Amino acid sequence: MLVKAVLLILSCGGLVFGSLMAPASISGTLQISDLVVVGTANVAFSAGTYSGTILVGEVLKGKAVTGSAIPISWIEPPNAMRIRVPGRAEKPLQLTGIFFLQAASGPFQILTMTSGAYSFAQLFLPTIPGASRGPIAAAVSSQAKTALDRIALEVLASFEAGLPSRYDLAGVYKDTRSPVLLAAFKSFKMSTDKELAALGHAGSIATGDASSIEAIHQNAKTLSTARRWDSVLFEIQQFRDPANVNAITALENIVSDQSALLPLRQAAGISLGAIHARHSLPYLAALLTEPSLTLRTASVGGLALFANDVAIGASSPGARPSPYRGDQTIAHSAWDERIVGRDGSYTSFWQAWWLTHRAELTASAY
Repeated sequence: MLVKAVLLILSCGGLVFGSLMAPASISGTLQISDLVVVGTANVAFSAGTYSGTILVGEVLKGKAVTGSAIPISWIEPPNAMRIRVPGRAEKPLQLTGIFFLQAASGPFQILTMTSGAYSFAQLFLPTIPGASRGPIAAAVSSQAKTALDRIALEVLASFEAGLPSRYDLAGVYKDTRSPVLLAAFKSFKMSTDKELAALGHAGSIATGDASSIEAIHQNAKTLSTARRWDSVLFEIQQFRDPANVNAITALENIVSDQSALLPLRQAAGISLGAIHARHSLPYLAALLTEPSLTLRTASVGGLALFANDVAIGASSPGARPSPYRGDQTIAHSAWDERIVGRDGSYTSFWQAWWLTHRAELTASAY
């Protein structure tokens, strides 16, 4: 029966997203780079390889002379999606940004900033001139004390300028923990522009700011019309800090508010289920009768995680004895809408389980 619990609980905690192409870790790429520069690349394509030089404007890591030209090359993958006309020469490229380089026996090799990259434009982080930075990027620029902060600042400036980006700022913060972004989120969420406010709240949730969850609850009608609303919901759904009682309370308030937007309640329910704190159990149990399958599934999953003593982010019950774990709690462990939707015994089991243990579990829950 334990094997079944492992297989079913593996999906607990929400959806798993994947892509053939994804932005590379900025901190990880910086660590393995021999040289990181801000500069302008002038390259030409021939026989499957881009080659040329980078005119160095600033050195973020390694040794190079500002104003010098560094030789570079990049071999295009054989499955490149770019369509070329045989016999027609490709125009040279001139691109400005941050380049991550590794030393080689010949020219420096460029480290791609997109896993699965198939074009030269996906190899670097675009930058904009310092004079063109928006007011928030300019205001927080003094926080950029390290190479990682400097890179985070460039990503921030591109976002504020409205340029397309492969990165989301909340994800960059989780990767870099940069004070540049921490300061920027505080400014963004105070903006009267709903797009910037949504960006600030999503980032602030990533930093553990409980006030943002409360503000989102209060201003959901406006924020939900922002293009970045999905990012806000994603960060709420991914929130996992069991020690942040204020944030958990804000999530509990959302799921118990029947007038709140359903996607917001669903994101909060997924987060509460994944955290499965004892004091949240009454809120999870109340979701067992919800019309929303997503909320019922989060309830079943969260109660199962608690009863079976599964740690946050783990996929199987803990080794220590649990007073609530038994063959039936394991047998009714699931976080899969297909399972919960087609078999009502999962919700009915946990309803009965909660009636049995409610008095005990709600006594001095905090």
